[in-house]
Amino acid sequence: MALGALTRASQAGVACPDWPLCHGQIIPPLDAAFYPADPRYAVYRVYFEFIHRVAAGLLALGTVAFVVVGWRHGMRRRATALVAILSLQIGMGAVTVWLRNAPITVVVHLALALSFLAVLIASARSFGLRLSREAPPSHMARLYRAWLVLVGMQLLLGGVVSSRSIGLACADFPLCNGFPIPVYWTEPIAWQMAHRIVGYAVFLVALGLLAASRMQATNPRERAIAIGLVAGVTAQILLGGFNVWFRIPPAVSATHLACAVLLFAVAVERATS
Repeated sequence: MALGALTRASQAGVACPDWPLCHGQIIPPLDAAFYPADPRYAVYRVYFEFIHRVAAGLLALGTVAFVVVGWRHGMRRRATALVAILSLQIGMGAVTVWLRNAPITVVVHLALALSFLAVLIASARSFGLRLSREAPPSHMARLYRAWLVLVGMQLLLGGVVSSRSIGLACADFPLCNGFPIPVYWTEPIAWQMAHRIVGYAVFLVALGLLAASRMQATNPRERAIAIGLVAGVTAQILLGGFNVWFRIPPAVSATHLACAVLLFAVAVERATS
């Protein structure tokens, strides 16, 4: 997902205009003379997209291996779900290329990737891969479920903002065009403000989790997780600020998504414990 964000932020999402080949080749050439004289097809952009596809292929191979192990351990439903989601994801990747990164396809592509990650985490927990041996207390479990919904919304709203290239609809941060609440509203500004508001809600619920872990008798591991979440959301907000202040550098944009995905993964693990 981070590679996908880096590819998109580098304006390389359509550098390979065909699928599953890239400019009709299994491995695209390194010679710039092979490609049309168009900045969209610069060699580095072609290879950003190509590496993204190779990573997806490796993920598919790893999924096959995981599914085999899952079937042997009686996790047939989850193994089948992983295969189904991955198949849809591969198909949506092709559609995304054919429709030239249409915003709706990018968002659906991201939603499928998050669904795949959620099932993978639930499967990994069956093998004892957990953040804590103990499930969170009931009062925290409810907060984690609410937080999971918010983090998922935040990621998908970010996908809308990114795919529509409206990340600078609000040209400053934390204000929006000089005001806490925009005076003049447009559709891009509305999407950007929705993204920010949900982000602040994610931060407030993370603070609620930290407060709940301190007020109630919870194990030290649970408190450490809550502290890490608050730190992670703080870093995420700062990365969002850097995106605006430095006009969406590709590396910052990819790190912004990677941090959000990590928070989503923790939310899934805790909410389903």
